[in-house]
Amino acid sequence: MYFKQLCIWQGMRFYVALLVTTYLLLISTTQASNTPSVSNWHHAEQGIMGTRIAIDVEHEDPFVAKQVIASVFALMWDINNEMSNFKPDSDLSKINQEAGIRPITISNRLFQLIEKSLYYSKISNGAFDITVGTIGEHYDFRKKKKPKSELINKSLKHINYKHIKLDKAQQTIRFTNTSTKIDLGGIAKGYAITEGIKLIKKYGIKNAYLSAGGDSYAVGTKNKRPWIIAIKDPRHNDNKIAIPVSNLALSTSGDYERFFIENEHRYHHILNPGTGKSAVKSVSVTVLGESATDTDALSTTLFVLGEVKGLKLINKIQGYDAIYVYPNGKAVFSNGLKKRLN
Repeated sequence: MYFKQLCIWQGMRFYVALLVTTYLLLISTTQASNTPSVSNWHHAEQGIMGTRIAIDVEHEDPFVAKQVIASVFALMWDINNEMSNFKPDSDLSKINQEAGIRPITISNRLFQLIEKSLYYSKISNGAFDITVGTIGEHYDFRKKKKPKSELINKSLKHINYKHIKLDKAQQTIRFTNTSTKIDLGGIAKGYAITEGIKLIKKYGIKNAYLSAGGDSYAVGTKNKRPWIIAIKDPRHNDNKIAIPVSNLALSTSGDYERFFIENEHRYHHILNPGTGKSAVKSVSVTVLGESATDTDALSTTLFVLGEVKGLKLINKIQGYDAIYVYPNGKAVFSNGLKKRLN
């Protein structure tokens, strides 16, 4: 099937137009394809949360723009310091060290995000599960390191979101399994984008763009036109398409960002909680919707579920749509997108 153009309207707040080349080998980490050049635009980047954070804001006062950018980066660092499992003094590390022994009081921000994670665990029957961090800590894709089968098999009984117990009244978390650990890598960057956008809007900014790896949100327009986000071919980086977006979150999960190949097998960072191994049913999934927190979690969820179960789930969630893309050029759309194609 070939598509030339796809336009999505959902009230005044949900718009995206996809210009799709033949074969639709499309989806990858979202990147802003061009940096604003006019004087009222201000751009900055930093490496935070293990990825590149990029921000563009429009404001006639450079001092205000710098304040906005500095505030967003400070927020991102704060979230990273709280939720990174690579920092031994982070709140998340404290949870992993002690929640299997006793209830741990946590921040409202962290409590709400874990609560949201459990919601997606429940509706996906465990396809999204932050306790996959139990085995995830034994992978190192930069060093081409993976755990042995024996360790994976032993860890599976510790990987279950039902081991997580939240007490809303006391704002505590505990694990019913002493070996369980959690990892917020499948939702934290989307959450950081969501909170960053809220902060940008508090400054009265009407047009802006914020991205963190495969997660992004476009506010308003760029020079009175929709923001252009470049989407890479999942297997051929030179092939890209342009996606105009406005007031929309977009998240992509793919098997090509953090991976290594050994004996013709691809090992990547999106793990299936049911197997403790890299998920194999998808290559690339992009989710579009209002909240980057949700698009981030959903893109991971749908990647693990695969096309059949993933589309069945996303078709039930109002205001969110998805696209599965495969190396052979096959592109499969959720019902909301298909209706607008016809």
